[in-house]
Amino acid sequence: MSSNWSLLVVEDEPLIAMLLVDLLDELGCTVAAQASSVAEGLDRANGTLFDAAILDVSFRGQPVWPLADALQGKGIRFALATGYDGRQTQRRYPSAAVLAKPYALENLRQALDALRAFKLLASAGLAPNRNDVLEFWVLRSQHLLKLVRQFGHREGF
Repeated sequence: MSSNWSLLVVEDEPLIAMLLVDLLDELGCTVAAQASSVAEGLDRANGTLFDAAILDVSFRGQPVWPLADALQGKGIRFALATGYDGRQTQRRYPSAAVLAKPYALENLRQALDALRAFKLLASAGLAPNRNDVLEFWVLRSQHLLKLVRQFGHREGF
């Protein structure tokens, strides 16, 4: 994970926010800004440069949708973190990564990989959705396996 990958973290529970920041640091990410409410997240989104965001879905019963809509309008990718069934978020934001809570390092890594894939596809002029990203990773994996088979025997793999 590149250390120049910066994130906005929006989480209303301080201990969970601290855990998330520690995990992101372990993955080599920089937290550009943190917020503990939707209003504060909107403020940070307007005043901070960052590559992507991780948004808690619910803030004491208030949904994160206004912030997610604002980020989507700016073309900023985000992961929606939830401890509940993520299908509602997937229907509302099909191009968002969904991150299950409680956070686990590998799940966080996968969500960040999905955000990067969405960003890469979008920069290529595509309007990706979740299926595009899955197809992209499958094709990428197949290509890597082909390269390993083609050249790996020379390197002793």
